[in-house]
Amino acid sequence: MRLNSQYIRTQLMIQNMLKRNAADPTVKNVSSDITAFAKKASSQAGRPSKESLSKLNYSKDSIVNHAEAFRRAYEAANDQTVEETKINAQNPYESESDIRKKILDEKYSKINAMNKTKPDPLGYIKDKYKNSNSPYFRNDLSAAERQAAYDNETEWLFKGKAQNYNMQDAAFRNVNFNGEVEAENEKIYQRSQVNKQLQALLDQYHIAIPADTALTFTISPIDYQVKVSGTDDEQLIHQLEHILQSGENSKQLFLHIMKSLSSDSAQYSKEAQQ
Repeated sequence: MRLNSQYIRTQLMIQNMLKRNAADPTVKNVSSDITAFAKKASSQAGRPSKESLSKLNYSKDSIVNHAEAFRRAYEAANDQTVEETKINAQNPYESESDIRKKILDEKYSKINAMNKTKPDPLGYIKDKYKNSNSPYFRNDLSAAERQAAYDNETEWLFKGKAQNYNMQDAAFRNVNFNGEVEAENEKIYQRSQVNKQLQALLDQYHIAIPADTALTFTISPIDYQVKVSGTDDEQLIHQLEHILQSGENSKQLFLHIMKSLSSDSAQYSKEAQQ
């Protein structure tokens, strides 16, 4: 799919995502807050510090001693200006496939150690899964399970650990696996995480979306600039655009939407596919 300069129109039904009711009367003017923070930071930046830069520059000890103070100051500045990215397109997720790989790793790391005690590890593996005349032949396994065991054991023998997995292993006998369902489950998980992150971003500045308001976020794929429509409340629009464009929030939201697309998704307009 080729992206041009046209906007990606994302039909995000905010009232469903945020589950907020009436507008909060404590909504703050974000731009005023941020302007005040910026002025304060600017005035402080111009003041000479008690310890001259010459004592800090290229001094490992000084950097180590001041690292924690610098970290706290940086985090405080991020919290004040919302420059810290709150939205993450890809959040840590352990899929069923990941769990299966861990099971196989545990199983075959032990089997590999046993195989390597044999004078001819590869010959021993072949006897178990390829040589029906061998006393070691695994006739308790199906043909597919023997092939999976052979693939997984030789993978460990030659590479020291698994880089590829044959999931038809006997460990998963009679267990169904649907890759499409797993992919959809991850999309659902990522969507719920992004919704929580977006809500946290709004809560930080006490921004509430009025009930029954359907907002549209228009995100440019070129510079990730956000345009909000769907309401006549100019202050709300300004606040939303400002916080979403802080840090990499708009970029991460855009990437999340792109990864979550389906053919009938209402979050993506057909004109973006032209």
